[in-house]
Amino acid sequence: MTGADAQGGFGPFASSIRGELVAVQEASIHGDLYYDLTARTDAANNRGVKVRAPSHACRQAPRVGQRVRIELLMGQVTSVVVESEGA
Repeated sequence: MTGADAQGGFGPFASSIRGELVAVQEASIHGDLYYDLTARTDAANNRGVKVRAPSHACRQAPRVGQRVRIELLMGQVTSVVVESEGA
């Protein structure tokens, strides 16, 4: 195994993930709003990732169908940027 697979699924210190949101669910933890995001990263092989993003990391509320770039630092989501709205 190489890359993220060899590290138990965790990438390098700072990384980004690009994909299409296929599921978005709000989660409230002690009154703070988070989004559980499932993003398809490889449609040909039906692969994706699921992350929990704090609402302050999102410029707008994420929606299914959006193409996003998810920025991570030490495995934690720091930013969710919408690259296109999708269909």
